Amino acid sequence: TAFCMAGNGGSSYSGDRGAAREAGLCYPFGIAVDRGGSLLVADTFNHRIRLLALELGTS
Repeated sequence: TAFCMAGNGGSSYSGDRGAAREAGLCYPFGIAVDRGGSLLVADTFNHRIRLLALELGTS
């Protein structure tokens, strides 16, 4: 089963410190989980590593 944890479906850069599902990502490629349980997403074409605090649902 797959579901959307982050990203609004658009190809943009937006959504810092907001709801993860409202964030704009541009070619999210790699993912990892850090020791604290946060999800890290390689937002490739925005040249960013985006951190999702899963307990808060923010990016």
